[in-house]
Amino acid sequence: MQTPLDGYILKKTNKIFKNIKNNISITDYLTLSLAKASRVLYLKLLSDSWELQQSINIEIKNDKNKPSTRNLSIQETLEMGDDSTRCILSYFQFLEHINIFGRALKDEINSLPPFYYRIYFYRNKMIQHWDDYVHLLFGMGIGNNNLVFTKGKICIPYHNAAFFKPVEVSRLENNLKNDFSSIGIKLPSLKNRWNADYSKIIYPKLEQIDSKLKKIPENIVEDLFRYSFPTPITNIEEYFFYLANWLESI
Repeated sequence: MQTPLDGYILKKTNKIFKNIKNNISITDYLTLSLAKASRVLYLKLLSDSWELQQSINIEIKNDKNKPSTRNLSIQETLEMGDDSTRCILSYFQFLEHINIFGRALKDEINSLPPFYYRIYFYRNKMIQHWDDYVHLLFGMGIGNNNLVFTKGKICIPYHNAAFFKPVEVSRLENNLKNDFSSIGIKLPSLKNRWNADYSKIIYPKLEQIDSKLKKIPENIVEDLFRYSFPTPITNIEEYFFYLANWLESI
């Protein structure tokens, strides 16, 4: 299966083989390693999403022939949610990968992969140090990561916390608006703005506070957990084209 990175990988590999007698530059090594690992993860993301969607289709089909109430088998109980968990973990693994290689390349060439600081922010809060916010992730009925997907596309994890407390959506939105307003930033209405639309609103506003997203006030971070923590990449296929173009520019 082809990926947006294939052309770059072939060109870079050919360049290295032609100069095999010379020392390979650190930049060539890092960029090729980034592209190769990203390609593997892209295919894994595709595979995991396809398997999830297939399992959903099979479950819908089988449910038509099953009694309305029944006991789950031991195997069904053990495997419950495995497909969606694989999708979420693959997405997290990809973000970790971009974070690490981005840090290495920044030191080497002073350039960063697309949306690097958004990835860094999300990785720190939702992947690396989620235990600091466990009371917000699981407390008071607020939900953890869910999945948003379109047929045939890679699934995207999303923290739809407010969906689980619909009676408090307006209050939670007002809290966020007040958080931003207190530092001179106006947040537009978030009504019916979820998933990709929501991320496109929130991240530019956060970047007005700090372009590197390293000095975001803690009250805003906590209220994002309460309302919905924005996902940094909401279209993996599109992101890989951005990544390929960035690699070509180095």
